[in-house]
Amino acid sequence: MESIMGRTNVLILPIYGLGFLLMERIAPYLQHKNVSVYMRGLIYTVMGYTFEFTTGYFLLMIGQDYWDYSDFAYNLKGLIMPHTGLLWTLLGLIAESFIIDWVKRLTLSSK
Repeated sequence: MESIMGRTNVLILPIYGLGFLLMERIAPYLQHKNVSVYMRGLIYTVMGYTFEFTTGYFLLMIGQDYWDYSDFAYNLKGLIMPHTGLLWTLLGLIAESFIIDWVKRLTLSSK
């Protein structure tokens, strides 16, 4: 069985933070339009792959290499791999169900 190990850099935290901010804007819209949970999961998966590939490709263009999936089967330019699809789905659904509302309550509460 192939293990999923790689390398990364702490500077990806702001990158994925930006991805979360984008999702924060899209999730309420999808819920308001009564998009099914299955379709939302698929949308979050595509968003995750697209965001990871786009930012990874940009980083490569400026000489940075924060993650590399080249050793995994079916990777695309070492930037994305199929193994993470379910992760993107689950993270998107967990974020829309719990994290987004929790963060909004933290930032909008008055004391």
